[in-house]
Amino acid sequence: MDDLFTILIIDDDKTVRLFLQRILQKKMQARVIEASNGTDGIQYITEFKPDLVFIDLMMPGLGGIEVIEVIRIHPEVKDTPMVVVTSVDTRETIASLAGLKILDYILKPMDILHTGIRIRKLIEDNQGLFRRKLPVFIENK
Repeated sequence: MDDLFTILIIDDDKTVRLFLQRILQKKMQARVIEASNGTDGIQYITEFKPDLVFIDLMMPGLGGIEVIEVIRIHPEVKDTPMVVVTSVDTRETIASLAGLKILDYILKPMDILHTGIRIRKLIEDNQGLFRRKLPVFIENK
């Protein structure tokens, strides 16, 4: 395992993956890996053991909640920090996330400035949860 902070984005929407990747690679010295579905997401989590996962709830096949449930019982990666990215903001959905030990959720559509600030704060506030050295934030980009 190398020392590079690793982030996995699991979302079936390529535009969302590119949006998050742009923010993360522009503002951080981190490796960003993408998965377009829940099945690949599970494989990448167990293979790459990312420090942080951004995951969409609504995907064809395995949805985000199912992926999180599978990961939470997998001994090697069960404590992987996860942030849900979703357009669903009903009380039922938010309540269902409570038992899944997620760090936070970000509602779509996302704004590049506010999403970048929120991700930075999220990482800084949860330093002790990550397996690898924290990334360096680049201020002027």
